[in-house]
Amino acid sequence: SLQQQQQQQQQHRWCYFPDMDTNEAILLKQWDSEGGIAKGNDRDNNGISSFSVHSAFADPTSPEDAPPRQSIEVRCVIVFP
Repeated sequence: SLQQQQQQQQQHRWCYFPDMDTNEAILLKQWDSEGGIAKGNDRDNNGISSFSVHSAFADPTSPEDAPPRQSIEVRCVIVFP
């Protein structure tokens, strides 16, 4: 329903890191088996998200002559008891 979609959108949290340096990195947890969806529920409601998404956008405050953005994606699996 539209009301449910609006409620979910209000729960989204967006983070922006405009002042990162070349020696800094962000680690995104893509999947957590302790999340509600991972455990077969229809939603994550235990405070642990099963997964996260990430995105990019054109920054209108970036100077015209700014060097192009560089990105690397590395995937790994960590298993522990």
